[in-house]
Amino acid sequence: MEHGVEKKQSALDKGDHGHRQEVDKSEMSNDQEKSMERSGVCEEDEMTEDRQGDSHLSEEASSLVEQMEAQLASKEEELIKINDKYVRSLAEIENMRRRNDREKADLLKFGNEKVMKDLLAVLDSFDKASSDSLGLENESKEIKSYVEGVQMVKKLLVSTLEKHGLKSVEIEGNFDPNIHQAISRIESSSVEKDTIKEVFGKGYTLNERLLRPAMVSVEVPTGNQDN
Repeated sequence: MEHGVEKKQSALDKGDHGHRQEVDKSEMSNDQEKSMERSGVCEEDEMTEDRQGDSHLSEEASSLVEQMEAQLASKEEELIKINDKYVRSLAEIENMRRRNDREKADLLKFGNEKVMKDLLAVLDSFDKASSDSLGLENESKEIKSYVEGVQMVKKLLVSTLEKHGLKSVEIEGNFDPNIHQAISRIESSSVEKDTIKEVFGKGYTLNERLLRPAMVSVEVPTGNQDN
């Protein structure tokens, strides 16, 4: 009897032990599941934090890129303005250089203009002396030598002035108000255009610029005297 009871007790103990093992396994399984859940939650939290961190970094990077692009655009605009000022300055310098060259050339050409104008009175005197000496070739030897001397001095003076740009104005043909000054107008049926009739004073140009107009009388077509 006792032996049978012991067997039953042993069987009960084994059953209880197996039950405890199953319970322990179940508890372990639950703990593992909880641990896995906690692990999963932690991983999700970490992933969420990583995503948030990445998003924050992305926003900072995007903001930094926008700032750099704005700075670059500002620098490009500033560079364009500086380049525009540079080009304008070069143009102003070039214009100034050309103006200075032109003024220098004009100074070389017309710097003696006042002296030339004063010398025109000397030329007029020689022209008058030459005109007055016409018909004196047959006079005495002394007078003839005097006339020849005057002609030689006049020729030398004219040649020297021509080297410096002086030139007499054309005084034949049609009247040109740009280089001729009419001191009288005479109607004539023999002309179709204003035509120079008589010269009272020579005109001159200095390096193609009018220094003094020629003084002339002009024949005009009949009925056009007031034109």
